[in-house]
Amino acid sequence: MRVYMVRHGESEGNAKRLIYGWQDYELTEKGEEDARRCAAQLATAGFERCYTSELRRAWHTAKICTEGRGVPVVRLRALNEQFMGEYEGKPFAEFLQERGEEAERMLEDWSQAVLPGGESFGGVYRRVASAAEEIRAFGRDVLVAAHNGSLSALCAHLLGLGEEGAMCFNFEHGRVSLLECPERGRPWIEYLNR
Repeated sequence: MRVYMVRHGESEGNAKRLIYGWQDYELTEKGEEDARRCAAQLATAGFERCYTSELRRAWHTAKICTEGRGVPVVRLRALNEQFMGEYEGKPFAEFLQERGEEAERMLEDWSQAVLPGGESFGGVYRRVASAAEEIRAFGRDVLVAAHNGSLSALCAHLLGLGEEGAMCFNFEHGRVSLLECPERGRPWIEYLNR
């Protein structure tokens, strides 16, 4: 089984340099171009289902990547990005100014960051692990269009690296990655951020 992974294209929240996870921003024009580039790259990929988060930026990316293919697109809340609590939708500069040294430490290791009223990365990992098992149970090639946090958790879970292993990954906007999950034996990363 092949798991193709695409981080959504640039969103309005990215362009405005905001902190956000569940805040629901649309793709920018550049973000739509990012998604079209991924669709072209995936043109010969034989995935039979697409999983995406409930958030518009990921869903819109998924729709562009599956256009004209007759592939069902399944929205899973478990694939949503990390919830940033009180900082949802606030400028990144404001976060740095208000949190100071704590912000710097958080940026070095986001797995330890829990913003006021927000979700821990452990929470993200546990919910994404349930989605990973649903995806694995499908048993055929899939596309997953989601977010850096949820894709990192998905990849770490499928590779058997656990929650800490998720910090090894960084999925770039509008790039395709591929994880090979054989029926027997250990899975491996074929490529990241193409």
